[in-house]
Amino acid sequence: RQRWAQISPDGKWVYYNQTPQNEIRKIPSEGGEPVVLATAPKGTVFDYIDVSRVNGLIAYRLIATDQNLLNLNHKIFIISPDGAPIKTLDLP
Repeated sequence: RQRWAQISPDGKWVYYNQTPQNEIRKIPSEGGEPVVLATAPKGTVFDYIDVSRVNGLIAYRLIATDQNLLNLNHKIFIISPDGAPIKTLDLP
């Protein structure tokens, strides 16, 4: 599983991938309680995660470990800095 962390554009948050829960979380850069923004569905793991330096949107890709979820391998998910779904892009 990928380990990953990035600081928000305003420097107020640190975004990271929590394993083994397989979640994207954020925590205040000054310290505090983490907030779960996204959880990979059972049978998948996060493959790629990035935070936009312009607007803080988070893009991630999943890799299916379950044959029944292979369709998720061809999508990129975009969420807000608070975890709200924004868009799902289908990859060719």
